[in-house]
Amino acid sequence: LGDLAHSLKTPLAVLQGVGDQLAEEPGNREQVRVLQGQIERMSQQIGYQLQRASLRKSGLVRHREQLAPL
Repeated sequence: LGDLAHSLKTPLAVLQGVGDQLAEEPGNREQVRVLQGQIERMSQQIGYQLQRASLRKSGLVRHREQLAPL
């Protein structure tokens, strides 16, 4: 999982750096806002999927149980 996380997060970090550079140039605000929003969304999805994979690997699985009212 460590290699997978690195291989997915490194390109996002590069894209974020490019976005930060573009943000310094006038006239790029809207495009940079969209780019950074999508990068953040991808980063969250990657984090979520890696967390799920880690939990599965550890044997911890979440199950919903019906509980009787008190």
